[in-house]
Amino acid sequence: MGKAKAINMISFFLLLVCLSLFLLVATSHESLLFLKKLLGFHPLNAVLVLSFLTILISLIGFTGAFTWKGKFRSLFSLMISLSLSIFVSVVL
Repeated sequence: MGKAKAINMISFFLLLVCLSLFLLVATSHESLLFLKKLLGFHPLNAVLVLSFLTILISLIGFTGAFTWKGKFRSLFSLMISLSLSIFVSVVL
């Protein structure tokens, strides 16, 4: 597996982590309170930081994507993480 493909896959898996954490925090008040107490800050801040990190890694992975699958995966990760970061920024 090439370096660009590995970076592209990392950005996709980070996107899945961001979405999972967002859905966990957004759907359960108990998990929100637990994570807020455990971390000491609002968990959506962690989602926001992870989504910004995903955007940066997606941009890096997009430059090395040569197949249509790689380009689609990178573009998908970029668009969804950008949408998530904008939404979380507005909510916070």
